[in-house]
Parts: sequence; C-alpha cells; structure tokens
Amino acid sequence: MKFLNPLLLVVVLLTSFHSNAESPQKENPMKGVKRWGSIPVVKDTIYFPIPDGFPMTAAWDQNKPGLYQAWFYPDGQTKENWKDTLHLMAFPGIPKGSDTPAKQLLEIISQPIKAACPHDFLSEPKLQQDAKRASAIMGCRKLPNGSAIYGYYLAIQSEESMYVLARELRQGSFVGEIPIPKSLQSQWQSQVDRAIVCRRNEMCFNANDR
Repeated sequence: MKFLNPLLLVVVLLTSFHSNAESPQKENPMKGVKRWGSIPVVKDTIYFPIPDGFPMTAAWDQNKPGLYQAWFYPDGQTKENWKDTLHLMAFPGIPKGSDTPAKQLLEIISQPIKAACPHDFLSEPKLQQDAKRASAIMGCRKLPNGSAIYGYYLAIQSEESMYVLARELRQGSFVGEIPIPKSLQSQWQSQVDRAIVCRRNEMCFNANDR
C-alpha cells in the first residue's frame, strides 16, 4: 500500500469521524434501484445507490493528491450537524504491479479509527466478497467529545484505483452492539454493496434494466 499516505488517512478519518471494472456483470447490481449516483475518477466511474431523502449531488467534496472524497447528507443535514452520511473515498492511480486486496485497504483505514478510541473501537468484519471487494462494520463507541461514529464500509479495487464507500452514522456514545435494528443495518448494507466500478465512458450494467 505504498500509494496511500497513512498520515493523510489519519487526518481524513479523525476529522470526518468517517467487480472488477472490466468484468461483465452476471446480474444487474442496480436492478430495483430508483436513484443512483455516479462519480468519474481517472479512468473509472463508480456507480452507487443514493438513499431516499438524500440529494442526488454531493453536499461537498474534497480533492487532494492521491485522495478524492465526497459526502452526501440527508435533506436538512450539513457537514457541521450531520447524523447520517454516504461517504465516498477514492484513491486514484494505483501503480502498475501493485496488488492490494480490498480487505487490506479496510485494515489500513481501521488503524486511525482505533487510534481515536483504542478502548471503544467497534469492528464486525464481514466475509470478503472476493479479492477486489471487502466490507466491514467499524467505528468508535465513544470519541473524546462524547459522540459515537460508526458505519458500514465497502472497499472496491479496480485496475486503476481503490475506493471505499461508507454509510456512516453519528450519535451519542453507547456500549455494546450498534443501537439500531438489524433490519435497518441490513438495508443500508445491501444498498452500499450494490456499488460498482466501470471503465470510464463504459456502462457495465444495463441502465434500462432497473
């Protein structure tokens, strides 16, 4: 993971706390999705469902060398008072010869989260979907300011870039398991899991078959 700047990740995660592109799809990942967004990154385009109640465009984004980010908030929420966000991180330009499984990217992202709350770190790793897709629930039960931030993180690797799409929630501190119904967890996890990366200017799913 030499192409990732660990210090940059620490700043990003502590501050915000926040399919192979060429493989044909056997099943349309966007089938049944009425609202989906897309963001071009280098030679890729990442497609993902937009949750109900969220505007179709990002509330704000940030572009730094080696890292692009975009945040989507529900109507009425902002980067100052958000409680729910869809957060995209894109790490463009993987060097040739680099072989970085998606699971390893999630492990790297978890390090600054653990540093923020070493005694209240929350982690529920999911089964790795394949070498290019992995997901996990992780976060902080209690940050120094008394709040808790946690989310469901999906890492995707394409031939050109790495991506993390996360549904993150912020609330008061808690102990034990995430204090939201399992049915709601499953709902936003299944939405995030539908994200797909395609080659730029190519549609790797049938946009009309939704």
